[in-house]
Amino acid sequence: MLNYEQIAILDIHLKHRLTLLRTIKSRRDSEFNYTRNGDLYRCVKDSNLIAVRLFLNFLGLKGFQTENGEYDLKENKVEGDDIQVTYFNL
Repeated sequence: MLNYEQIAILDIHLKHRLTLLRTIKSRRDSEFNYTRNGDLYRCVKDSNLIAVRLFLNFLGLKGFQTENGEYDLKENKVEGDDIQVTYFNL
């Protein structure tokens, strides 16, 4: 049986991600007017957040939210075939 968090991921977050994947093509096909915020704005924002996460991972860091709601960084251990900047002996 699925718990609440798993249901939320499937029901809300997955729909959000699928919308992001479809956005650019569907907007282009419908000759969307790109002069205001909307799905395209969300798509750009989320792809930038993904890029930041990848860059932090490359630097060996991971962002997390503290108990008081603030954000901080901690060391991110290498998993599997991940490559981090420390591999390059700079």
